[in-house]
Amino acid sequence: MGLRDLFKRATDPADWTEMWTVLRPLGGRITPDSLHRMLADAQRLPRDTLVAADEQLGRALILIDTEEHARHLARDAWVAPEKPFGRRRFVRATHAVLAAGPEALARVVADPPALRSYDAGDAASVVERIREQSVVTTLHAAINVGGTGERYYIGPCSEVSSTLADDVGKGWASLADGGMYPFETYDPEGVWLTVTMETPDGEEGWDAESDLATERLLVALGDRTPPQIARTTSLRTAWIDLAVPDEDTEPEGWDLTDEELHTVVHLDAALVAAVPRDQRVDFLTRHAAGALLGSETDLTDEAAATLKALAQ
Repeated sequence: MGLRDLFKRATDPADWTEMWTVLRPLGGRITPDSLHRMLADAQRLPRDTLVAADEQLGRALILIDTEEHARHLARDAWVAPEKPFGRRRFVRATHAVLAAGPEALARVVADPPALRSYDAGDAASVVERIREQSVVTTLHAAINVGGTGERYYIGPCSEVSSTLADDVGKGWASLADGGMYPFETYDPEGVWLTVTMETPDGEEGWDAESDLATERLLVALGDRTPPQIARTTSLRTAWIDLAVPDEDTEPEGWDLTDEELHTVVHLDAALVAAVPRDQRVDFLTRHAAGALLGSETDLTDEAAATLKALAQ
């Protein structure tokens, strides 16, 4: 076997044994149950296998996470920058290709229109969009289980649908200028609102409750991007950061531009500590709704009434 044959074998996706081993428990389909099986099986594999699989996964995405492939979604296909594009649908489709195995990957690499057959017809639910479980995030969870909290990003792959890794970005000619492109802003399935709860280091986080509060507000106000909650402002993205302040916390206040709102609300530590666990979501929802009301966004009457009811 010559050097050319050795190189071809090393770069042939069909020979990426570690990645296909990790993906095999999916059974050809990506569902919450199959991702759970993938995670459970991956946690029993040697760490070196997982790291190699992550690197191969990144290389696989470089092949199919491209502008040309994105033009072939069944709905909300890529047209041009700042036009509606179903980035989350596209990520689900590319991951469905990987779940289908090496022959599917080879077919879609060679024939970008073939990706259309992997584009599921249904939109993801609000919960799925907020928590964003995918092949990539599941593998990263397996790599980092039992770790120190530091996350490892070994392969050149995107962790979430809103980002493109540098190497993946080479396949996006329209975005060749570089920088972070705001996919969420133009994705009809994007998550336009994010509620976070920042606690001092060493204290228990409220991540799950923050997700549920975000979900509750999105369901009440409308979960399609961009939101229809302002009269004249073209609001596309809003961050509500609730925080028990320490020396590293951002100052309280809000910042509103034509398309973005960022609000920081400081909460008293004793007040937060007194909230029973089963009332955290209600607590976060009330304060986040109050923050939106106080942001001086030119809310529609319907949005204002909805937020007032949630803030009580």
